[in-house]
Amino acid sequence: MKYIPKEIILKNNKICNIKHASSTDAKEFLDFFIQISTETENTLRYPEEINITVEKEALILKSMEQSSTQYMLSAHVDNKLVGNAHCYGIGDRIKIKHRAGLGISILKDYWNMGIGTILMNEIIEIMSKQGYEQLELDVMGNNERAIALYKKFGFVECGRVPHGIKFIDGSYTDLVTMIKVLK
Repeated sequence: MKYIPKEIILKNNKICNIKHASSTDAKEFLDFFIQISTETENTLRYPEEINITVEKEALILKSMEQSSTQYMLSAHVDNKLVGNAHCYGIGDRIKIKHRAGLGISILKDYWNMGIGTILMNEIIEIMSKQGYEQLELDVMGNNERAIALYKKFGFVECGRVPHGIKFIDGSYTDLVTMIKVLK
């Protein structure tokens, strides 16, 4: 499915451009992932764990561009990558091909502008059109903002792994699994 880029007005009246990520965005995405993992502990990686090359990231993004089961959307404000959403089919076997996973990240300076809501709307629309029946995600139990966003879109908690996340300081939080039935 080809994603048609969109311009959306944010809460602060700035324009947010949503598009499918391109292999030409590889360096920008690597810088984005490093910044995200530096700004918040709500990602699964610390900055020092991001050791992929620009060339490898370009191959990953190119694969997503050509895929019918994976999408990497990017959100740009003032030509800067400020958010992304990745959605993907869980598998191609008959028993699980109705399921899709997703993840969303937004730079801290761009929180509370509506970008998460925009990306979630786009992901739900894409995956519904692709015939997926259920969206799934994992979120850290202490990430109340993300959990509130997911609940706003009808996701419900369906499981919890106590101490599923261990931080570098030795503290823990649960890993929460949430789903949204599309059909």
